[in-house]
Amino acid sequence: MRWIQPSKVNLTIFVILYPSLTPFPRVSLTANGRESTLIGKKQLRGKPQEDSPEFASISVHSRLKKEWPGATGLAEDVRYYGAWMREEAQKRIGHLYPPVEITAEMAKERPDLKSLVGQKLTVIAWIWARTVKSPNPAFSHVDVPLESTFILSSKEGRKAYVQPTVAGETYKFTVKLCTPTSEAERGTKADGRGANFRCLVSDTPIDGNYIKAEGKAGRMGARLLGVVAEGPTGRVYLSPTHETEEIAGSVPNGA
Repeated sequence: MRWIQPSKVNLTIFVILYPSLTPFPRVSLTANGRESTLIGKKQLRGKPQEDSPEFASISVHSRLKKEWPGATGLAEDVRYYGAWMREEAQKRIGHLYPPVEITAEMAKERPDLKSLVGQKLTVIAWIWARTVKSPNPAFSHVDVPLESTFILSSKEGRKAYVQPTVAGETYKFTVKLCTPTSEAERGTKADGRGANFRCLVSDTPIDGNYIKAEGKAGRMGARLLGVVAEGPTGRVYLSPTHETEEIAGSVPNGA
C-alpha cells in the first residue's frame, strides 16, 4: 500500500494540475511526410494558438520559420516546451520540494554518494508506506508498514530496495543498492490473496478486515520509505533520515 509523492520535475502531474498551461495540445506537426496531430480546443496546422494568453511570453514564431527535416521539429518542440513547463512548475510548486543535501553521514555506507557529499539534489519523489497500529497487544502503540514489496528499482545495473531493521518495538529503513532479497520482494505481505499483511515488529497477521476498520476509524498513518533524487547520471535512492522525514512531512498531501 505504497504511494509516491512526485515533485516539480514530474511533468505529467504538472499537466494534470495546470492543463490550461500545457502547449502540446495546441500544436500540429508534420514528421516524415505523415501528419502527427495533437488535438486541443482547436486543430492547428503548424502554428500556435495565437489567442491563447499562455503563449504570450513564448517566442515560437522565429522557430516556426526554420525548416525542420524529418522528425527533428517534433523532437525540438518536445525539448522546448518540456523545458518551459519545467520552469513553470519550478515557479509554482518548487517551494514544496526543497532539495536534499548529501552529507558525509549519508555517504558512510554508500560509496556511490561520496562524490556527491555537500551537493544539494533535486527531489523527484517521496516514497511512503501506509501504516496501521500493530494488532499485537504488546505493540499496539507501534505504527507498522503495509508494503507488498520493498523493491524500489528492478532495473538491471540500478537495482535498489529498502531493508527494514527491527530493534524491539522500533525499526528503520535503509536503501540497499544490490539484488533484492526474497524478503524484500515480499515486503510485509502475508502469503495468499487479498489485503493480508504481517506486523513488521511481531510477525502477527494483519487481515484485511482489521485494516479496513483502522482506516474507517482514521487510525491509518504513513512512514517514509525512501527518497528519490535527481543525480548527475540518473536517479539516486536515499534512505530516510530525520531531516528528510521532516522535509517530506512538511509537504501537503496532494502537492
